[in-house]
Amino acid sequence: MGAAADCQLGCRPSSPLRQVRRFDTNAELKEKDDLIAKQDDTDRLLVDQERQLKQAASRFRDLEVQMRQQEQGMKEVQSKYTAEYSLRRELHEIVQELRGNIRVLCRVRPLKPAEYENGDESSIVYLPEECKLRLTKYNEGPFADMYQEFEFDHIFPETSSQEEVFAAVKPAVQSLIDGFNVCIFAYGQTGSGKTFTMEGVDDNRGVNYRALDYLFDVVGSFPPTVEADMEISMVEIYNETVRDLLAERPAADEKLQALDIKFSVKDNSGYVVGLEMRNIENMEQVEGVLAEGHSNRATASTRMNEHSSRSHAIVSVFLTVTNKLEKRRTVSKLHLIDLAGSERLSKSGCTSDDTRLKESQAINKSLSALAEVIASLQRRDKHIPYRNTKLTFFLQDSLGGKAKTLMFVNLSPHKTDVSESLSSLGESPPPFPSAGL
Repeated sequence: MGAAADCQLGCRPSSPLRQVRRFDTNAELKEKDDLIAKQDDTDRLLVDQERQLKQAASRFRDLEVQMRQQEQGMKEVQSKYTAEYSLRRELHEIVQELRGNIRVLCRVRPLKPAEYENGDESSIVYLPEECKLRLTKYNEGPFADMYQEFEFDHIFPETSSQEEVFAAVKPAVQSLIDGFNVCIFAYGQTGSGKTFTMEGVDDNRGVNYRALDYLFDVVGSFPPTVEADMEISMVEIYNETVRDLLAERPAADEKLQALDIKFSVKDNSGYVVGLEMRNIENMEQVEGVLAEGHSNRATASTRMNEHSSRSHAIVSVFLTVTNKLEKRRTVSKLHLIDLAGSERLSKSGCTSDDTRLKESQAINKSLSALAEVIASLQRRDKHIPYRNTKLTFFLQDSLGGKAKTLMFVNLSPHKTDVSESLSSLGESPPPFPSAGL
């Protein structure tokens, strides 16, 4: 039967079970290969993640080093800032002491158009030297050439700008930032330019707005470790009555409530009970507050001015500076004061009006008391008569000691105002001191 028969007799056919096992083995091998491949991928991923973690840890250590360096740098900057601040404050204080804590400045307003129309363009005020002023004592007759000379810490002639005026004020505002109390007054007869000096007009701001704008600039430059908060109040003193100009009126036709001034032993000064304070963070808020206060101020017509203020207006700024690193806090005050007109009764035309007469008498009494306080401080008297009026009582802690006081004596250059100008300069009451008296 040959080979075929032999094969049929000697060769056993492949078992179906064996074929299934062979297939199973191949599947297991493939699955094993897949698992090995996945494990390799996982190992590579773990290695890559480990490498990334090491890199991240390295970067973190670098950042830690940089942060420590920056913290150290900030401490060094803060230390330098504190040292320079202390030195600047010390030098500034020395300069202020050399100048004097009480400075009297004079500002002469330009002639008004109506005064030009009268045909007399000549001014009675002359400035032969920077800090000296000559004022003719009589405007006609044989004594027309007689004059009296006065000396001031600075004189601003008719051509002086608001910027030039504030440049003289800025050192006092800087003293506020250094922790000292400051008073800036505008004094003079009605129509002499007091309100223009302090308030100015919309496109030519005065001391009040420029001082606050300067404060915001300085506060904005403080390092992160130094915080500053500012609050503002506004009061008027009318006939020896204190009124809060920011308080809400009970009704449109009702007067503002009169407030009391009490003495604080802690501050060694008077304070207004129940005074409303407003937080301020920018000039927009300041303008809103001042506009509100001015709308409530007492005014009346006099012969000297159609809309003459009959009260002292006091804008007070309270500055709190906190140094978080040194854990030190300073609180200081800036009082910006537009005093009521100082004209004599006969000049103001108030002698026939009981209300206006009472107003003028109260104004002149208050101004005389303020002048006496300043004169007593300049003489270094042991007793300073702060409590003679509400005005000086309220300002007590900002007039004496290390407080800084600037007094603007505002003058009219017109010859018909010579008697009032002489009164403002101290020849007759109220005797406001100038450096030459």
